This record gives sequence, structure tokens and C-alpha cells, in this order.
Amino acid sequence: MTESEKQILLICQEECAEVIQMVSKIRRFGEFNHHPDEPELTNLARFKQELGDVIAMIDRDDVPSIHLNMDSIFHQL
Repeated sequence: MTESEKQILLICQEECAEVIQMVSKIRRFGEFNHHPDEPELTNLARFKQELGDVIAMIDRDDVPSIHLNMDSIFHQL
């Protein structure tokens, strides 16, 4: 595995962890609650942002050997 591939997978892992954290916050505090420092952004909105980051990470085409794109994922379903 190349360094680029390792880096992409590490970033993808971090983004997935952020989604997991937001799921936990929604379950614990509710979807319409918010972080005290960001009252304009609900937990649900932050969850959607984090999911968007994961999708953006998946749909990259700069490391084709990993084959991360939405088409390859939907093909597996």
C-alpha cells in the first residue's frame, strides 16, 4: 500500500469516527440540541455535515487503486 493510499484510508477512518460521534450525541442529547459554542447548528445538522464529509471522501478519484467511489459501493449492494 502506498503512502497516498494509507493517508486516504486514515482520513476516511477519521471522518467515519466523526459520524459515529454525532450519532452518539443525537442519541444522548437529541437531534435538535446543539453544542454550546454553536447554537445555530443542531446535532442533526452536524450529523448531515459529517455524512457529507464521508461521501466526499468516498467520491475521490485521486487514488484510483483504492477504488473508492459511489459507483463501486452501490455495485456491491
